[in-house]
Amino acid sequence: MNMYDAFSKNKYTKWYINIIEKAKVRNHIKYRFDGYETHHIIPRSCGGSNDKQNLVCLTLKEHFIVHLLLLKMYQDNKKYKMYNAVHRMLVSGKYRYSSSTYKIAKTHHAIATSKQRSKKTDREKDISRENLKKACEVNRGRKYSTEHRTNISKALKGKKFEKNMPRGANHHMSKKITDGINIFISQSEAAEYYKITIQAISYRIKNKVGSWSIIHER
Repeated sequence: MNMYDAFSKNKYTKWYINIIEKAKVRNHIKYRFDGYETHHIIPRSCGGSNDKQNLVCLTLKEHFIVHLLLLKMYQDNKKYKMYNAVHRMLVSGKYRYSSSTYKIAKTHHAIATSKQRSKKTDREKDISRENLKKACEVNRGRKYSTEHRTNISKALKGKKFEKNMPRGANHHMSKKITDGINIFISQSEAAEYYKITIQAISYRIKNKVGSWSIIHER
């Protein structure tokens, strides 16, 4: 059985196979941070394995493109899983994409998520409510030992707590950072400025993407 039989028969599948087969011929051996990523030809979330024949090395651009193609190659629940995969790629900060691509992917991900949640049966919803109720009951009226309360008291002694209290000056999230042009007082400020997640900012700093770095003050 051909492994590509798992996909819908359309032009997107042909484009997908073309990219995969060319990558196989290239036979690149991945090295850490070399601009390539390992791709599961049949996604793991859709039944694919980690076997060698199901793996191929793709460039970052190819990897992003094939995941966009997979959106057109699956239906129903599997399509929802592919939207999740693309959404994770969008917020990782590793891939370049146009604003229109971002808008389309985010919009469809939101729609797919909404549809997936609405498919829950009444029984599944009742189970979720029951589990939440049980979790609340476990901690309700819970009594702690004198030793436990003493240890908590000692740990909190002398500490002042205020609403939205900022992190300590030595916390990595509180240090000033720069993208080479702008200076931000924290990663959260940079994330707000660029309208992306804090994780994406952290990735850029950690992997020295572009001119991103922490400003070390003396």
